[in-house]
Amino acid sequence: MKSAFASFRSTTDPVHARQLQQQLEEAGLDASLQENSATFDVTFTVGLEREFHVMLPPEQFTQAELVLEEEAQADADALPADHYLHAFSDEELLEVLRKPDEWAAHDRILAKRLLQQRGVRVDPAEVARMRQARLAELALPEKARFMLIVAGIVMVLFGGVVGMLIGYSLNQGRKTLPDGRRVPRYTAADRRTGACLMVAGAVFSLITLLLSYWYWPIGWTELYF
Repeated sequence: MKSAFASFRSTTDPVHARQLQQQLEEAGLDASLQENSATFDVTFTVGLEREFHVMLPPEQFTQAELVLEEEAQADADALPADHYLHAFSDEELLEVLRKPDEWAAHDRILAKRLLQQRGVRVDPAEVARMRQARLAELALPEKARFMLIVAGIVMVLFGGVVGMLIGYSLNQGRKTLPDGRRVPRYTAADRRTGACLMVAGAVFSLITLLLSYWYWPIGWTELYF
Protein backbone atom coordinates (compact mmCIF):
# COMPACT_ATOMS: atom_id res chain seq x y z
CA MET A 1 0.00 0.00 0.00
CA LYS A 2 1.47 3.34 -1.05
CA SER A 3 1.74 6.16 1.47
CA ALA A 4 0.41 9.67 0.99
CA PHE A 5 1.97 11.71 -1.79
CA ALA A 6 4.72 14.23 -1.05
CA SER A 7 6.32 17.01 -3.07
CA PHE A 8 9.20 15.59 -5.14
CA ARG A 9 9.99 18.80 -7.02
CA SER A 10 8.51 22.31 -6.93
CA THR A 11 8.77 25.07 -9.50
CA THR A 12 7.06 28.31 -10.47
CA ASP A 13 7.09 27.19 -14.14
CA PRO A 14 3.90 25.21 -14.93
CA VAL A 15 5.29 23.97 -18.26
CA HIS A 16 8.39 22.50 -16.63
CA ALA A 17 6.27 20.93 -13.88
CA ARG A 18 3.96 19.29 -16.43
CA GLN A 19 6.90 17.97 -18.46
CA LEU A 20 8.48 16.45 -15.36
CA GLN A 21 5.20 14.86 -14.33
CA GLN A 22 4.78 13.29 -17.78
CA GLN A 23 8.38 12.07 -17.78
CA LEU A 24 7.89 10.29 -14.47
CA GLU A 25 4.52 8.87 -15.53
CA GLU A 26 6.10 7.42 -18.68
CA ALA A 27 8.64 5.70 -16.41
CA GLY A 28 5.78 3.99 -14.58
CA LEU A 29 5.75 6.22 -11.50
CA ASP A 30 2.61 7.56 -9.84
CA ALA A 31 3.29 11.24 -10.47
CA SER A 32 0.68 13.95 -10.11
CA LEU A 33 0.69 17.74 -10.30
CA GLN A 34 -0.51 20.03 -7.55
CA GLU A 35 -0.77 23.79 -7.64
CA ASN A 36 -0.04 25.62 -4.44
CA SER A 37 -1.40 29.16 -4.72
CA ALA A 38 -1.24 31.79 -1.99
CA THR A 39 0.28 29.44 0.54
CA PHE A 40 0.54 30.74 4.08
CA ASP A 41 2.41 29.14 6.95
CA VAL A 42 2.07 30.30 10.55
CA THR A 43 5.81 29.77 10.97
CA PHE A 44 6.32 32.48 8.31
CA THR A 45 8.72 30.25 6.36
CA VAL A 46 6.51 29.85 3.27
CA GLY A 47 5.65 32.78 1.05
CA LEU A 48 2.71 33.62 -1.15
CA GLU A 49 4.35 32.75 -4.46
CA ARG A 50 2.43 30.45 -6.77
CA GLU A 51 4.17 27.09 -7.05
CA PHE A 52 3.59 23.82 -8.89
CA HIS A 53 4.52 20.63 -7.08
CA VAL A 54 5.22 17.31 -8.77
CA MET A 55 3.88 14.82 -6.25
CA LEU A 56 5.04 11.23 -5.70
CA PRO A 57 4.66 8.54 -3.06
CA PRO A 58 7.78 8.97 -0.87
CA GLU A 59 8.92 5.41 -1.56
CA GLN A 60 9.29 6.33 -5.27
CA PHE A 61 11.63 9.29 -4.71
CA THR A 62 14.84 7.28 -5.13
CA GLN A 63 13.53 5.59 -8.28
CA ALA A 64 12.51 8.97 -9.69
CA GLU A 65 16.03 10.32 -9.17
CA LEU A 66 17.40 7.34 -11.10
CA VAL A 67 14.97 8.04 -13.94
CA LEU A 68 16.14 11.66 -14.12
CA GLU A 69 19.81 10.64 -14.06
CA GLU A 70 19.28 8.11 -16.85
CA GLU A 71 17.59 10.79 -18.94
CA ALA A 72 20.41 13.23 -18.20
CA GLN A 73 22.99 10.60 -19.12
CA ALA A 74 21.37 10.18 -22.54
CA ASP A 75 21.42 13.95 -23.12
CA ALA A 76 24.87 14.61 -21.66
CA ASP A 77 26.52 15.07 -25.06
CA ALA A 78 24.10 17.88 -25.86
CA LEU A 79 25.27 20.02 -22.95
CA PRO A 80 27.11 23.18 -24.05
CA ALA A 81 30.89 23.22 -24.01
CA ASP A 82 30.84 26.43 -21.97
CA HIS A 83 28.65 24.96 -19.23
CA TYR A 84 29.38 26.68 -15.92
CA LEU A 85 30.55 23.43 -14.30
CA HIS A 86 33.65 23.53 -16.50
CA ALA A 87 34.91 26.35 -14.27
CA PHE A 88 34.46 24.29 -11.08
CA SER A 89 37.43 22.88 -9.20
CA ASP A 90 37.68 19.14 -8.51
CA GLU A 91 36.52 19.72 -4.94
CA GLU A 92 33.53 21.75 -6.12
CA LEU A 93 32.56 19.02 -8.59
CA LEU A 94 32.75 16.44 -5.81
CA GLU A 95 30.47 18.70 -3.79
CA VAL A 96 27.91 18.49 -6.61
CA LEU A 97 27.97 14.71 -6.29
CA ARG A 98 27.79 14.91 -2.50
CA LYS A 99 24.72 17.16 -2.51
CA PRO A 100 22.43 15.79 -5.23
CA ASP A 101 19.46 17.54 -3.60
CA GLU A 102 20.93 20.92 -4.57
CA TRP A 103 21.71 20.11 -8.21
CA ALA A 104 19.80 19.00 -11.29
CA ALA A 105 20.40 15.52 -12.67
CA HIS A 106 22.30 16.80 -15.73
CA ASP A 107 24.62 18.79 -13.42
CA ARG A 108 25.43 15.64 -11.47
CA ILE A 109 26.12 13.66 -14.64
CA LEU A 110 28.36 16.36 -16.09
CA ALA A 111 30.23 16.77 -12.79
CA LYS A 112 31.02 13.05 -12.77
CA ARG A 113 32.12 13.14 -16.41
CA LEU A 114 34.39 16.16 -15.85
CA LEU A 115 36.05 14.50 -12.88
CA GLN A 116 36.73 11.39 -14.92
CA GLN A 117 38.16 13.51 -17.76
CA ARG A 118 40.49 15.17 -15.26
CA GLY A 119 41.73 11.81 -14.05
CA VAL A 120 39.89 11.95 -10.73
CA ARG A 121 38.57 8.51 -9.86
CA VAL A 122 34.90 8.57 -8.87
CA ASP A 123 34.22 5.55 -6.69
CA PRO A 124 30.47 4.69 -6.74
CA ALA A 125 30.74 3.30 -3.21
CA GLU A 126 32.30 6.55 -2.00
CA VAL A 127 29.62 8.61 -3.77
CA ALA A 128 26.95 6.48 -2.10
CA ARG A 129 28.65 6.98 1.28
CA MET A 130 28.78 10.76 0.76
CA ARG A 131 25.12 10.85 -0.19
CA GLN A 132 24.15 8.88 2.92
CA ALA A 133 26.14 11.34 5.00
CA ARG A 134 24.30 14.15 3.25
CA LEU A 135 20.93 12.56 4.07
CA ALA A 136 21.96 12.26 7.71
CA GLU A 137 22.92 15.93 7.66
CA LEU A 138 19.59 16.97 6.13
CA ALA A 139 17.70 14.83 8.65
CA LEU A 140 19.08 16.85 11.57
CA PRO A 141 16.34 18.99 13.14
CA GLU A 142 16.72 22.75 12.99
CA LYS A 143 16.42 25.29 15.77
CA ALA A 144 13.25 27.36 15.59
CA ARG A 145 13.65 31.10 15.34
CA PHE A 146 13.50 32.84 18.70
CA MET A 147 10.99 35.41 17.46
CA LEU A 148 8.66 32.64 16.31
CA ILE A 149 8.52 31.22 19.83
CA VAL A 150 8.02 34.72 21.27
CA ALA A 151 5.18 35.28 18.80
CA GLY A 152 3.61 31.99 19.90
CA ILE A 153 3.72 33.02 23.55
CA VAL A 154 2.26 36.45 22.82
CA MET A 155 -0.52 34.97 20.70
CA VAL A 156 -1.38 32.50 23.46
CA LEU A 157 -1.78 35.37 25.93
CA PHE A 158 -4.03 37.27 23.49
CA GLY A 159 -6.64 34.57 23.08
CA GLY A 160 -4.79 31.37 22.33
CA VAL A 161 -5.90 30.24 18.86
CA VAL A 162 -3.00 31.61 16.78
CA GLY A 163 -0.60 30.55 19.53
CA MET A 164 -2.02 27.03 19.29
CA LEU A 165 -1.39 27.01 15.54
CA ILE A 166 2.21 28.13 16.01
CA GLY A 167 2.64 25.48 18.70
CA TYR A 168 1.22 22.84 16.37
CA SER A 169 3.66 23.87 13.62
CA LEU A 170 6.57 23.59 16.05
CA ASN A 171 5.42 20.27 17.45
CA GLN A 172 4.23 18.55 14.29
CA GLY A 173 6.31 20.26 11.59
CA ARG A 174 7.97 17.79 9.21
CA LYS A 175 10.38 18.03 6.28
CA THR A 176 10.74 15.61 3.39
CA LEU A 177 14.21 14.27 2.66
CA PRO A 178 15.44 13.58 -0.90
CA ASP A 179 14.81 9.85 -0.36
CA GLY A 180 11.17 10.52 0.58
CA ARG A 181 11.46 10.09 4.33
CA ARG A 182 9.66 12.62 6.51
CA VAL A 183 11.41 13.66 9.70
CA PRO A 184 10.73 16.25 12.42
CA ARG A 185 11.63 19.74 11.32
CA TYR A 186 12.46 21.19 14.72
CA THR A 187 14.59 20.08 17.67
CA ALA A 188 13.12 18.01 20.50
CA ALA A 189 13.24 21.07 22.79
CA ASP A 190 11.31 23.18 20.26
CA ARG A 191 8.77 20.39 19.80
CA ARG A 192 8.22 20.34 23.56
CA THR A 193 7.80 24.11 23.49
CA GLY A 194 5.25 23.66 20.72
CA ALA A 195 3.32 21.13 22.81
CA CYS A 196 3.28 23.57 25.74
CA LEU A 197 1.99 26.34 23.46
CA MET A 198 -0.78 24.06 22.22
CA VAL A 199 -1.89 23.22 25.76
CA ALA A 200 -1.60 26.81 26.99
CA GLY A 201 -3.39 28.06 23.88
CA ALA A 202 -6.25 25.64 24.48
CA VAL A 203 -6.57 26.79 28.11
CA PHE A 204 -6.51 30.50 27.22
CA SER A 205 -8.98 29.93 24.39
CA LEU A 206 -11.36 28.21 26.81
CA ILE A 207 -11.00 31.02 29.32
CA THR A 208 -11.69 33.59 26.57
CA LEU A 209 -14.82 31.73 25.49
CA LEU A 210 -16.10 31.47 29.07
CA LEU A 211 -15.51 35.17 29.72
CA SER A 212 -17.28 36.02 26.49
CA TYR A 213 -20.24 33.85 27.48
CA TRP A 214 -20.50 35.35 30.97
CA TYR A 215 -19.97 39.04 30.24
CA TRP A 216 -21.06 39.80 26.70
CA PRO A 217 -24.75 38.91 27.18
CA ILE A 218 -24.85 41.13 30.28
CA GLY A 219 -23.31 44.01 28.40
CA TRP A 220 -25.77 43.74 25.51
CA THR A 221 -28.73 43.50 27.95
CA GLU A 222 -27.68 46.67 29.75
CA LEU A 223 -27.17 48.45 26.45
CA TYR A 224 -30.65 47.79 25.05
CA PHE A 225 -32.77 47.55 28.18
